[in-house]
This record gives sequence, structure tokens and C-alpha cells, in this order.
Amino acid sequence: MDDPTRHLTTPTPEAQSVAAGFVSPTALFDLFSPSAWLFDVVKAFTNVDVLGEFVSPLSGHWTMVSAYGDALSKLSLCLRDLSADVQAASTTLDDVWDGNASDAAYVYFAQAAGSLTGHAQAVQRASVEYKSLARAMWHLMEAMKGLLQALLDRAARAALYALAGTLTAETGVGAAVGYGLAAYEIAQILRLVARVTLVSSAAESIVFGFSAFVSTATKEIEDVAPSRAISGSLSLAMAR
Repeated sequence: MDDPTRHLTTPTPEAQSVAAGFVSPTALFDLFSPSAWLFDVVKAFTNVDVLGEFVSPLSGHWTMVSAYGDALSKLSLCLRDLSADVQAASTTLDDVWDGNASDAAYVYFAQAAGSLTGHAQAVQRASVEYKSLARAMWHLMEAMKGLLQALLDRAARAALYALAGTLTAETGVGAAVGYGLAAYEIAQILRLVARVTLVSSAAESIVFGFSAFVSTATKEIEDVAPSRAISGSLSLAMAR
């Protein structure tokens, strides 16, 4: 039998692939965003996602949550293998051991294997939920990064329009156009701020929803029948 602990390797976050559901709706707009270009250059030189770190206090570190989900998945595999090993050892022992003690041991180990399987299933369900939460956190982070990039881009354009209006103030028309465009960009910035508030509300909903799941999952694991302790030691005299 293989060692069940072989599954207990270092947990890693889920790969950011399209197949896994990591699709950013703002990725196309990043191609035309000067602030996105700037932050990409910074990340290339420093390996730091500036916007990601900025929004992480609200969106959370999705990689840590995803890695925890991976750890639970590996623990589930370990428990499943351990259950199979216990059941296989019990069956082998029953073939060479007769008597009341043998029957009692077989029942005990069968219950232990069932308990391990139950825990493995509960832990696996928790793993799936944690990975799902991590993907939701990633999408939340990408949405907030997109909004912040849009805010920065519009703020830069508003400043340029206002500067152009100031430089062309003597013409009259230039000032009106420049300041008018700057006012439009400021109005769009206020709309984006309102959208940030909506995203924040969505983040709270995700947290509250997952908190409810944690309570349910904890109770589910607690409800799985634990392996009962052997009340007394087995002796050769019992094996009759």
C-alpha cells in the first residue's frame, strides 16, 4: 500500500487559466489604458502588482485562499487513502483471525474507515468552496483594478484638458473646449467612484455568504461519526 502522506505536499494556488475560470472582463481595456501600461512596466521590473496590493485589503489575497483550498484537497486525498488502507488491513486480518475479538476488531476498523471517508468527503467539499471563493476574490480584485485604472486614466485626461484650456485661454474657444472636456472627465470620475461603492457592497456579500458556508461546513465535519476509542486492550485470551 502506498503511503497516504504522499499527498501532503506544499499547497499551491490554482493556476490562472481560462479553463479554471480566470477570465478578466477588463483585460481588453487594459490594452488601451496608459495606467495599465505603466503598472505593467513597474511589475516587469519589480515583480510587484501595485494595484493588486492596493486593493488587496478589500478584495483579500486570493492566492492564500486558493492555496488553502489546495491543502484541503490534498488532506482529503490522504484521508481517503488512509481509509482504504484501514479497510484493506481489516479484511486481511479477518482472513487469518477468527473468534469474537476478530469480529469486534473488524467492526471497529470498518467504522473507522467509514469515519475517515466521511471526513474526506466533507473536507473535499470545503476545498471546492475555498477554491470557488478564491476565484471570486480574483474577479473582485480584477474589477477593482480596472476601476482604479479607469479613474487614473480619466484623472490624467482631465488634467491635460484643463492644462490645454489654460494654455489656450486667450482664444476663448480653446478654453471653453478644454475646460468643458475636463468637466466631462470629472463627471465620469464621479460615476466610477459610485461603481467602486457597488463593488465594495458585492465584496461584503461574498464575505457574508462564505461565512455562512464555513458555519455549515464546520457543523458537517463535526457531525461525521468519529472513530470510537477501543474500550479495552485485546489479548490472546480473547481470540477464541
